[in-house]
Amino acid sequence: MKKIGISHLAAVLVLVLTLTLPGAVYANKADAAPNTGNIEIMKKGSITGLTAAQMPQNHGYKHLTATGVLGEEVTGERYAIIVGISDYPGPYHVLEGGYDLSYADDDARTVRDVLTGIYGFEDSHISLLIDSEATRDTILSEIAGLQEIVNEDDEVVFFFSGHGVRHITSAPIAHNGGQVGIITWGEELYPAPGFGYIWDRELKQAFNNFGTDRIVFMFDSCLAGGMAELGENGRIVCMATTQAGIAVEFGEDYAAYYDVEGMPLLNHGLFTYFLVEMGMGYGMADFYPPDGYVTVEESFDFTRSVLTEMSLTVPELWQIPVVKDLFPGDLPL
Repeated sequence: MKKIGISHLAAVLVLVLTLTLPGAVYANKADAAPNTGNIEIMKKGSITGLTAAQMPQNHGYKHLTATGVLGEEVTGERYAIIVGISDYPGPYHVLEGGYDLSYADDDARTVRDVLTGIYGFEDSHISLLIDSEATRDTILSEIAGLQEIVNEDDEVVFFFSGHGVRHITSAPIAHNGGQVGIITWGEELYPAPGFGYIWDRELKQAFNNFGTDRIVFMFDSCLAGGMAELGENGRIVCMATTQAGIAVEFGEDYAAYYDVEGMPLLNHGLFTYFLVEMGMGYGMADFYPPDGYVTVEESFDFTRSVLTEMSLTVPELWQIPVVKDLFPGDLPL
């Protein structure tokens, strides 16, 4: 297990806790595109700011998900579908009012590297879909292909980094008044030309009837908390935000908006950086107990702690991860 020096950790924490902001890097609720009706895109990584009225008024720490009781390690094969979309159709970056991101593809490659380098996944068992490769049809086809070969003793990881979307109705989303989803690369007319989307209920249906119930989901996108519907016995759903929340990416493309002199640039989505890069890849979440092996629950607890502290200190960057954990014990990936 790789470890990282405490000085690097301190520098990272200083970065996220002491940013001076002329505006906030956060996922902006885009104006609905023409003729999109009740479909609304939530863009990750835009520059604006939360007003006092927009800042969540209630917050609190959830109970830790890690128990210190390690679940059984996988005895079969490990498979993963990893999606990262930075280059969406259209010519403009989110900083220019467009849809392109800077680091969602880096998020995806980091997940691939950590799974292969730390957790024993084989490259041949990983489907890495970057930018235009990540169409709706391709993602659903990859899931269907896994469904045909996965056995009871196997394990599956599904990761997505990109934009989120929601379907607006008169009833609150929390009361099944609408769906949330992920924005794919595609040729759909809605929510905008060149975009596709996969709803949470579609993903849930796609993962039904798998040979294994040992499935880990990770979503680094706005509205990610709406993906909790994917939770079933034996699964863990790690979500970058609450059901109506915003996701953040930070790196050199955003540095001009921050006082970051002498601070490291993350060049990732915040959620992926702390959950996968730092918590898992560098072993910084090895707490319950410190045994040289990081479980999904340990890394989520570490990530939630860091991002919650950041949100309380810099509310313009408010981002609170959530988890739905239905795996007995702690999942060692």
